[in-house]
Amino acid sequence: MNCCCKKSDLSLIKPVLDEYGDTDGSLITILQHAQEIYGYLPTDVLYCIAERIGVSPAKVMGVATFYSQFRLKPVGKYLIMLCQGTAC
Repeated sequence: MNCCCKKSDLSLIKPVLDEYGDTDGSLITILQHAQEIYGYLPTDVLYCIAERIGVSPAKVMGVATFYSQFRLKPVGKYLIMLCQGTAC
């Protein structure tokens, strides 16, 4: 059995947390920046965000899983998105 658990470089998210970490309602903005940095939202980054902004990891995970824009797994080289809704 292979373990695919690798630690993310948390120093990459530190500037974002320094800029937005103390702002009310900044969770979605922080998650968007984290996803830009890592390409997805690694679990250890979500825990780091929760600790830094003073909310539970469950709340961070709840927001990350509620919005379809956030990815919890790495994606391939090319990302194809398809919308079949009327809003597209």
